[in-house]
Amino acid sequence: MVKRNFAYVFRGLGPSASTFFRVISSIDPSKFQACSINWAQSVSSLQEGDVVAIDGKTSCGSKSKNTRPIHIVSAWANCNGISLCQNAVDKKTNETTVIPEIL
Repeated sequence: MVKRNFAYVFRGLGPSASTFFRVISSIDPSKFQACSINWAQSVSSLQEGDVVAIDGKTSCGSKSKNTRPIHIVSAWANCNGISLCQNAVDKKTNETTVIPEIL
């Protein structure tokens, strides 16, 4: 049944882009974050000695004349293959201040 629904959308017969936009924009960000955290904790089982990679990136195309680029620090669980956390920082040089919050 799920495959059929995806095939329906990919053939161009599914909901329009504006429908997806309306549905996604109606989601409360704080509730979505709480659900995402609960899901990540339920599928992630870190053990002592497991590697968690910390990496900072600047979002491409996020800078404009009036805004600074967005810098994000992520924690990636290698054993589970999922991102455990992402936090935005003010400047690229402030990445190290966010690491204790992530851990």
